[in-house]
Amino acid sequence: MKPILTLDKVSVHYGKLHAVQQVSFVIQPGERLCLIGANGAGKTSLLKAIAGLLPASGSMHTDSVAITRKPPHFVAAQGIALVPEGRGIFKQLSVLENLQLGAWLRKDTAAVQTDIDNILQQFPRLAERRHQRGGQLSGGEQQLLAIQRALLGKPRLLLLDEPSMGLAPVMVNAVFDSLEKACRQGVALLLVEQNARLALGFCQRGLVMESGRITLTGDSGSLLDNAQVQAAYLGL
Repeated sequence: MKPILTLDKVSVHYGKLHAVQQVSFVIQPGERLCLIGANGAGKTSLLKAIAGLLPASGSMHTDSVAITRKPPHFVAAQGIALVPEGRGIFKQLSVLENLQLGAWLRKDTAAVQTDIDNILQQFPRLAERRHQRGGQLSGGEQQLLAIQRALLGKPRLLLLDEPSMGLAPVMVNAVFDSLEKACRQGVALLLVEQNARLALGFCQRGLVMESGRITLTGDSGSLLDNAQVQAAYLGL
């Protein structure tokens, strides 16, 4: 089975700032991988580089297709979707219009409508506000909308940047319940999350990033038991 994403010595620069340095890892189909680290470690820059939003050196492939320095629409067409930090919804558009934009690459119009109907049935709050502007939703509702919009594109890999940030616990649970359902349907996940305990509890494997480099890697259980991780990220 080919990895769904392969990174080999990927680096990202902002002028003289070396935000991501020689990062290499693979993600298998259906795998949940989390990336933890302090603010400024380079996690968001790495996600943006994968999604085609930042230029990067090194090599990035999905299956046998190179995505290094490819534009975002090309990366999306390979089945990679990004839910950015801050949700990135179109606040002036309605909930329904936001969802419809998530399926812009699909040609199966009837199936798209069925998928939207299923989302609205699954999330009654989005259904109630389908004709309201996205900016009128609560933070948690916007996060749910952003995730469901991304999933409407039928991605094979979902990149998520800080999905729990600023959310009440009940909404965090709702967001991760929706991710659980997507993963059960075979979607792979690369999760950046400040709540390290939540991320490692949800994912099978984790990477620790410090100053642009991957410094630790392992299955989630071993990282949860690692004294360095406990001291730096788990408050123990």
